[in-house]
Amino acid sequence: MRIARLFLALLACLPAAAATARDLGEPPELEHTADMLPEVPDDFGFYARMDGGVSFLKIGSVRMRSPLASAWAQSQGVDASSAPAGSFGLGAGLRWSQWLRADLTVDYGFPGQVEATRACLPCAGRLRAEADVDSLAVLANAYIDLPTFGRFTPWIGGGIGMAHLSLDSGGISLGNRQIVPIASNDAWNFAWQGSAGVAMRLTEALSLDAGYRYLGLGDIKTGGPRPGEARDIARQEVRIGLRYRLDQ
Repeated sequence: MRIARLFLALLACLPAAAATARDLGEPPELEHTADMLPEVPDDFGFYARMDGGVSFLKIGSVRMRSPLASAWAQSQGVDASSAPAGSFGLGAGLRWSQWLRADLTVDYGFPGQVEATRACLPCAGRLRAEADVDSLAVLANAYIDLPTFGRFTPWIGGGIGMAHLSLDSGGISLGNRQIVPIASNDAWNFAWQGSAGVAMRLTEALSLDAGYRYLGLGDIKTGGPRPGEARDIARQEVRIGLRYRLDQ
């Protein structure tokens, strides 16, 4: 009986509670919440791209087979540097989901002078090896597009392919005097890239792309009867380009 009386009392309170809710009015609506959330890319379909930039060639190590090879081997520490060089590329690709796209690209790295130096204890001086290197890379790439804020879409990417390296004639010098010439040569290598950047949508079809790319190009030997070798050649690139959606 006590439970029944309690239930009847709750039923009697319901009209008063409903009237109180009407007096309080409707709950406030939150405006512009959709504008505050990140969007997802929606430019599905095929696209073409064109990129250019500035790159710095990097070499991991240098080996020699020359009259100075023993002196180079006894030297300490390799300092490698390069002058900046341009790069240019074309490509075509496909976005097939909100987050994923892929493309095929062909990139040419203009000749840049690379230089490696070592302090030479036996010759009481500093050995310097220098040559010009250019590259052509054909890559298959994939990208993850992160949520878009306004017109800006951050992205990360990677790719694999092949690269053709060309080494132009240079030389090995001691001080200001060239002692051993370096003969030209070329090589095909496995290539890979890792990149990141941001795209800004200019129109419904056109986007401006800017980013950084590390492009691994492999090794190359010098020509001649006593070839040397430059290992772990890479380009560190700052790139900017345009991406145009084809099927609108």
